[in-house]
Amino acid sequence: MTAKYFWRRAFAYLIDLFILGFVITAIIVAYNSVFSTRFLAPELLKTTACAPQFGMISQELMDEILPLEPGHQHQQVLCKQTNMFASSFHITALQKFWKEGNTTRSVSVNYYSDEHGNQRTYLPSEPFFYLLAPFIFALFLAKMGQTPGKRLFKLTVYNASLQKPDLKSALKREYFKAAVLIITALFGLYSLYQIITLDLVEAGKQAQELLQNLEQGNFWLWIIGGVVFSLAAFWFEFGSFIRWRGRTYWDQLAHLTTSKTEDLEMRKAEADKVITDM
Repeated sequence: MTAKYFWRRAFAYLIDLFILGFVITAIIVAYNSVFSTRFLAPELLKTTACAPQFGMISQELMDEILPLEPGHQHQQVLCKQTNMFASSFHITALQKFWKEGNTTRSVSVNYYSDEHGNQRTYLPSEPFFYLLAPFIFALFLAKMGQTPGKRLFKLTVYNASLQKPDLKSALKREYFKAAVLIITALFGLYSLYQIITLDLVEAGKQAQELLQNLEQGNFWLWIIGGVVFSLAAFWFEFGSFIRWRGRTYWDQLAHLTTSKTEDLEMRKAEADKVITDM
């Protein structure tokens, strides 16, 4: 492995994610057209347009969700979002903001809604998408030694015998490679439960308690977020530059190698020549 393979691998992985994302989106669109439960397409591609609203949510409900104190003000924002060019949905943001010296403080509650701010239940597909993606990619590697993205960029994954990997090795490689995304997906599954059981008044209390905790110096949430972000950046942006015995660490773990397809063909030809000479 050399550093020049970084961009090949990175773009191949992105293309694989987008191809799978569009396939999942097509399945979700078909599902939503038949069943009442609404799933959202992955957020690999999204467009968002937001605008402030006036009187969309009654003042009584606003006061119940985010009680005002002297000097505090309310704001309502309605956003329309579209994922993967599929059907659109709305997100309502209820905010309370105030001035503390030269600093503006705010706390908000966001929830899925219709165009009038009425609460609706939508289920994000990201947790399932990121848990499923390594499995799908592993199936391609076990079948062909390539995913569609790797085939486009002329990369091949192979074992010590210069053959495509077995399914067990491919699964080990792909799930280790996607470890950060999988951790994020597991947190996303917990978020699904929160979305289904969301109570706006309780959400308002939790948002204000979180702000108070941060103001009191309890920064553990920020620390965890920083660590996860750093791991993700390290894993995906620099992983292909790191070599351990000539291979990236996820290839080494699975006892596999990734190289240009033409290099593999040359190695196979050399191996066949050695066998013939013997």
